[in-house]
Amino acid sequence: MSKNYRKLTDQIISLVGGKENIKSVTNCATRLRFYLADEEKAKTEELKKTDGIAGVVKNGGQYQVIIGPDVDLVMEEIRKIGGIKVEDGAGAIREEKEKLTWKNAFGKFLGTVSTIFIPIIPCLAGAGILQAILILLKTAGIVPEDNQTYVLLNMVSGAVFYYLPVMLAFSSAKVFKCNQYMAAVMSFMLLHPTFMGFVEAGDSIRMFGIPVTLVKYSSSVLPVIFITLFMSVVERISKKFVPKAIKFITVPVITFVITSVVGFTVLGPIGTWCGNLLVVLFNWLDANIPWFCPVIMGTFSPLIVMTGMHNGLKAITYSQYALRGYATATGPGNLCSNVAQGAAAFVVCLKSKKSGKKQMAFSAAISALIGGITEPALYGITLKYKSVLWSVMLGGGVAGLWAGFSRMRTYSPGPASVLGLPCYVGGDSLQNMINAAIAIVISAAVTMVAMLVFGMKDVRKAEENEEETDTELDDLMEI
Repeated sequence: MSKNYRKLTDQIISLVGGKENIKSVTNCATRLRFYLADEEKAKTEELKKTDGIAGVVKNGGQYQVIIGPDVDLVMEEIRKIGGIKVEDGAGAIREEKEKLTWKNAFGKFLGTVSTIFIPIIPCLAGAGILQAILILLKTAGIVPEDNQTYVLLNMVSGAVFYYLPVMLAFSSAKVFKCNQYMAAVMSFMLLHPTFMGFVEAGDSIRMFGIPVTLVKYSSSVLPVIFITLFMSVVERISKKFVPKAIKFITVPVITFVITSVVGFTVLGPIGTWCGNLLVVLFNWLDANIPWFCPVIMGTFSPLIVMTGMHNGLKAITYSQYALRGYATATGPGNLCSNVAQGAAAFVVCLKSKKSGKKQMAFSAAISALIGGITEPALYGITLKYKSVLWSVMLGGGVAGLWAGFSRMRTYSPGPASVLGLPCYVGGDSLQNMINAAIAIVISAAVTMVAMLVFGMKDVRKAEENEEETDTELDDLMEI
């Protein structure tokens, strides 16, 4: 296996223009994300046709090569080769010399939030699934709530969400290029027992005579990102003006004082209000147009993932968890869309005449249905054939309609897949999880019917063209 990954790695490096064309590389769950000196040197079409590569995307200054769940193994080979700068997910963001306009500001914001979230997604997914399983065991009466093992495991899963601001601060500091440990301290201040005591008591407090807004910051998202961004500016400016002899001690003191004052009095509350406004918006949609979000996400998730906005939208979901205990913004719709992509890939696996395509489609189907990772299906099948894309959007949209009218909601984060069903356990019964299971069946059934009726049209046409090309090549060889 190692030799195969080394061969694939060598092919990728060669086709992106060689080591000298790679400024740096990082990876997320499924993609290698290159920063290239000259993107024109990359042979995109050849990369797309290479075995082991599901697709290529250019987004936000990154040249992204989609590998799938085995991307870590390719990244390991890149590290072994040496001579290439490797960065982790949070350190990969770059400052683009592009005029900031209202048109691209929102996209840049989502891109930044996405980059911040990427390194901590495994923690959130693992804790979410663990929490969901514990709820399922308690609801089914298998494990009593006062069982000590249950209590401790519940504490482990709950700690991830309670201390989410700490992880976000650490990750944000890499993005904003400031001291990670100082950023962590700024997050600790938001969760410190003394401050939490002020919040619980509701007493009016001031800092340097400025009123401090008492807000509960546990599980919050935007406040600590805003505070860390501001801290990076304070740290950078103070380093320029503080004499070198006392910089080691003075810079942290200046940074702590200024950031804490602005954080407690301005940025923390603003971040909270922004998050709350998003939740109010989605609460209104949930109460008045319950089908809207699931249908939009169920239908258009393939296009949203293609733009890289899907991770940026997680801020809305976690704000809902913090304020409501459950979320409706993205999870139900994503589940419907992911299952649709898995079902479409499965049909391609069954109906394709090409053995290589069958293997790729089967792997993509398992990845989407079980792991909730859709990039192999998305770039290898869904976006490649328009008839498949329409089938996936139809299946995801119809299932999203059911998700909306049945008021589906997630009670903890986890993969939007069959494996993530426990995340729908909550409330007074298992009905919400049953609704999620029905959504899975609807999505798979509608997509598979659509694929059998018209979805395979473009796939068959492409395979016929490939057969004609193969025949022509054979004739030429005989001549």
